[in-house]
Amino acid sequence: MPQYLDLQAKTAAGEEAARWQLSQYAALLGDETTALGIVPQPRRANARLPDLTGATAVRALDAIAAAAADRQIVILNEAHDHSRHRAFAAQVLRRLRPLGFGWFGAEAFMSRQ
Repeated sequence: MPQYLDLQAKTAAGEEAARWQLSQYAALLGDETTALGIVPQPRRANARLPDLTGATAVRALDAIAAAAADRQIVILNEAHDHSRHRAFAAQVLRRLRPLGFGWFGAEAFMSRQ
């Protein structure tokens, strides 16, 4: 909590790096309002939405498990400031374990060196 409060103060003082860290800490602590609102996420003016004509909705967990059945690795993308992404990853892990997946890797963890 002291780090979180420090990041809040630094963000209020205008430190941009602190703003990004604060959004991640807020997501971990369940402060979704701060996590999702502190870093602006504007859509590019020239961004095109995909054509979903003919698309069919399926349960994501079922689709991932089916696609993973004959694979050795599954890669998930997530946003560090969305706690629901971590919760979804945990659900995916529970579905993949019975299929023989036994390891979880992530691109970064903080070190206290």
